[in-house]
Amino acid sequence: MPDEGRTSAEEGERSETPDRGETLDRGESPDRSEAPDHSEASAGADHRAGFCAILGPPNAGKSTFLNRALGVPIAAVSPKPQTTRNRIVGVVNVPGASTPRAPNEAESEADSEAVAAGEGVSDSQGRGGQSKDAEAPGEAATAGTPDEPAPGDAAGAEETQGPSAQIVFVDTPGAQSGEGALRHFMRDELLSAAADCDVGLVFIDVSQRAQRSPGALPHDRQRALDAALGAARVPLVLAVNKVDTLADKRELLPILDAYYQTGRFEAIVPLSAKTGDGLDRVQREVVARLPRGQNLFPEEMITDRAERFLVGELIREQLFLQLGDEIPYATAVAVEQFRERRDHGDVVIDAVIHVERESQKPIVVGRAGRRIKEVGTRSRDAIGKLLGCPAHVHLHVKVTPKWSRTAQTLREVGYER
Repeated sequence: MPDEGRTSAEEGERSETPDRGETLDRGESPDRSEAPDHSEASAGADHRAGFCAILGPPNAGKSTFLNRALGVPIAAVSPKPQTTRNRIVGVVNVPGASTPRAPNEAESEADSEAVAAGEGVSDSQGRGGQSKDAEAPGEAATAGTPDEPAPGDAAGAEETQGPSAQIVFVDTPGAQSGEGALRHFMRDELLSAAADCDVGLVFIDVSQRAQRSPGALPHDRQRALDAALGAARVPLVLAVNKVDTLADKRELLPILDAYYQTGRFEAIVPLSAKTGDGLDRVQREVVARLPRGQNLFPEEMITDRAERFLVGELIREQLFLQLGDEIPYATAVAVEQFRERRDHGDVVIDAVIHVERESQKPIVVGRAGRRIKEVGTRSRDAIGKLLGCPAHVHLHVKVTPKWSRTAQTLREVGYER
């Protein structure tokens, strides 16, 4: 009789192929041993490349944005806050991205009016921090929606064709306070990503009233966000996310104006990460502030995370989606085996779901094992789409008392830097 805490889409004899630890690439699994020299791919004197940390409060849509920008779901996403626990790198190659062209004097005068009209704002002078490649002092701010020219543009004027670029997005846990080893681990992940980036992309969620005004978050959460922004001594771009949730778009106008008046952000862009509206404009604003240089990763690479890690994230995502409000936060997923069966053209995955108390185990397993079977089935489907081959997922629930409380137990369940 199978373990009540185990689910299997299909049993089968495994080959002796060792566990796969490769990173996820674009296209059809190229030979990793013959990866091209990525320094040659970044041709052009104005090519740009650098790290962009995605920062913000919990559940602001940061991971949704990363998945949308990549076209591949590498980060766990759920309606629950604090779904993201690790830094996750996602590589986006932008071929000759359009960047805001130099404004004229009429545009300078129209800048504040544009904010009042609810349009995104880009400040080439560097409000909130001097860009590495900022325009010369005296050049005015530009404003415009992602799909419209800035006010004051002459008829027929267009944005200039900007440089090609490689944006290395770094998704981070939401800014939060709290005690315990897991919380400290998440804060360290956030702060180190903020300190090491070239551009900070800050998210707010306009569906949350507390985020519609600068500095209006609960005190502990605001302090955590300010610490992250303070660690990022680089140009900041503000993504005003979830604008699709506003029934009256006129509500957006005072929000943009309030954040514009802080002088903290070099650009402010309305965005819906869910639909992709505004995504291109966000990327253009990031590219305009990246340093010039060669690619940091091969062009075919999507993330530096191993497939084993991504599989664990997809399983954990299902736990957040299918369990109640409290239990997901007491779970961790460790992928113990990840085997490719070349003769079958599939992968077989063994993973352990760690919980902290005995009482939590039957909740995860469900009556007659139905809950864990559903988690396994949905994880299998998502993993198959990610890897481009059939996946067979075997899950087991294990009680690891207080795994989130100490650094040692965190390492035991896979959280280490």
